[in-house]
Amino acid sequence: MVSTEATFQALANQTRLEILKLLGRAGESSVYSSIIALTLGIRPSVASHHLVKLTEAGLVLRKKSGNHIFYTLNPRYFYPGEKDLRFELEIPLKEG
Repeated sequence: MVSTEATFQALANQTRLEILKLLGRAGESSVYSSIIALTLGIRPSVASHHLVKLTEAGLVLRKKSGNHIFYTLNPRYFYPGEKDLRFELEIPLKEG
């Protein structure tokens, strides 16, 4: 299980938020990592770094096909295809 702290750290970066918005606009379609880099005007290595963080946080899913890696929003947390990207996170409360 991914920690809440890791999730919020992943969300606390503007480039990662732009990646999430881009994936949200793609709906249920997956997006090739190089297209993400090209669309956002960043180097592929920078896109890869941010995509790793988003994947580790459980916010995006990755699928490898040959030499290509495709990404989609994790439907557990996001509702793609709507006008705005909505996010839902369950945060367990500590008793005591």
